[in-house]
Amino acid sequence: MRFSIDYKMTLYVLVVGCACIVFRMATSPSFPQILGLAVGVGLCLISVALTVFEIMKGLDFFYGYAENWNGYGIVNSGFIAGMSAFFFSRDWRTGIIIVILLGICTLIERFCVRYIISLIKNDQK
Repeated sequence: MRFSIDYKMTLYVLVVGCACIVFRMATSPSFPQILGLAVGVGLCLISVALTVFEIMKGLDFFYGYAENWNGYGIVNSGFIAGMSAFFFSRDWRTGIIIVILLGICTLIERFCVRYIISLIKNDQK
């Protein structure tokens, strides 16, 4: 288990988050703010669970593989975290701030998950 800072996943969250903000501003969907917050928080929780799974299994950055993607993209915890920015943001200014916060949270989250897993593994020895 390595304790390096995961810049690649953080950059991925920032890119996906910015793309989602641009998409949100272009489409201007209207839904209640409480619904946006609930879906955003739900996606963040799914992202955390997926982060734990990815780190425990030692999966690579793009661990999905298929001969024919059938229109599906590459989805990992960073993609889901970045996608939550779509639901959190109301305008592009707050969207950019949210994307930056999501990137920082992803950086800290992945480091902490690695640290906790290593403590658990060392404790079991």
